[in-house]
Amino acid sequence: MRTSAGSFAVVVWLAALALAIIASPAIVLALVAFLALFLIPGWLLTTRLLPDSIHGGASRAAASIGLGISFAILAGVILELTPLGIAAAPWLLLAVALGGGLQLALRFSRTRPRVARFGGVSTGQVALLGVSVLLAVGALGLSRVSVVTRAPAELTQLWLLPQSDGSIRLGVANYGRAGQDYRLVLQSPAGAVRDWPAIRLEPGQVWEETLSERPAGRGELRGILYRLEEPAEPYREVVLAAKPEG
Repeated sequence: MRTSAGSFAVVVWLAALALAIIASPAIVLALVAFLALFLIPGWLLTTRLLPDSIHGGASRAAASIGLGISFAILAGVILELTPLGIAAAPWLLLAVALGGGLQLALRFSRTRPRVARFGGVSTGQVALLGVSVLLAVGALGLSRVSVVTRAPAELTQLWLLPQSDGSIRLGVANYGRAGQDYRLVLQSPAGAVRDWPAIRLEPGQVWEETLSERPAGRGELRGILYRLEEPAEPYREVVLAAKPEG
């Protein structure tokens, strides 16, 4: 009976996936996507991994939805790490592979002779625990790798801030993927007042300096940052407005 139900679920699942690809209305697409990516995969996983451990329709539905969400997250992590990426065709291939694999596993388990069980943890529960650990480790690894691989090649911040005691603070931060060499010039309307000709920052490093008093009195100040590889081209620029009288 369960094998027939599993076969019917696989057929419904594949039909839902096909409809999701060709459907154009957004509501229909959303409903079919929920059915194909969450509900049916979760039900198949529950049937295979926990066939006798969950009793009651509400408990089985909750387990199916939870496993379906876990499958969708894990599938997204796996696809993101492949050259295929997260797209409709790779999702379809992965979904068909899961459905076919679970159906074969169901048929194979029905033909094997039953072995006496002595209690304890079942094979399905061990497999479920393994999937959970794999999901957690994969998500953590992907998040750590993404911080490095997806960081912009060049991301530099420059600031020029007045302080309550009348001093000013200048700073440069390099959040790119490679080290950079900078030159920082502080200018007033009369010309340059300070020059830092060589500031080397590795990825993630921050350089700061505080000037005890504001150069050029109350006048406007301008911080201009250059990269040493392009010494004549301003790379970043910030302006500190003139201090009002009184």
